[in-house]
Amino acid sequence: MASKKDATIARAHEYAAAGQFAKAVATWRELLDGSPTDANVYNTIGDLCLKNRMTADAVEAYSKAARFFLQEGFHLKAIALYKKILKLSPDRADLCTMLGDLNVVRGLMNNAIADYLAGAKVYIQKGHNTNALTLFRKIMKVDPRNMDIRLRVAELCRKEKLTEGAIAEYTAGGLVVDVVEEGVRNRLPRDRQLPITDLNTDILRRRREVGLFRGGGPGGGDSRACGRSPDGADRSV
Repeated sequence: MASKKDATIARAHEYAAAGQFAKAVATWRELLDGSPTDANVYNTIGDLCLKNRMTADAVEAYSKAARFFLQEGFHLKAIALYKKILKLSPDRADLCTMLGDLNVVRGLMNNAIADYLAGAKVYIQKGHNTNALTLFRKIMKVDPRNMDIRLRVAELCRKEKLTEGAIAEYTAGGLVVDVVEEGVRNRLPRDRQLPITDLNTDILRRRREVGLFRGGGPGGGDSRACGRSPDGADRSV
């Protein structure tokens, strides 16, 4: 004799086969009374909600399923669900971040970087530059030699008026060019020279204060100011 659970599942399948998706969803939800953390049930509910064009409900169900799969250690299943959600809500930068974190755990660094970049793009489009900075810094942790990302961090810091952070990134990454201190101009061909900005001048002043000139101390030698990357490419965020 079939158990009550089996009977409920059979009834839910019958509703779904008949195209009665709302009733099928309601029937599957009955199973959650006894198993409120059943990720597979939530996943099925999400699929049925999607068939019934209940996108918001589908996203909610998939999110719960992913969370419970993660708690059980099923990372691949959680990743598959997050990807489902992103197809429905591509502006969910928070999910891009979670996917990136999961791929770091799995050792898939290239996948993680792609996820973080996708999330950062969404944040920048929404004007949430601070959140984008967080993701770019995550990339720098897994790929510390990525000079393009370091430059993006420096430029975002500059846009957010985080001068100390901009200086640190320009300097640490070697993303600065020589200047002649008296004229504060780049030692590059004229067509590759950068206009002097407030940040350029501030970098010079601060480097002068802390003795970061090549001469070894305040007032000695030439210094370096931020600008383009060493190859002269103009890389904007």
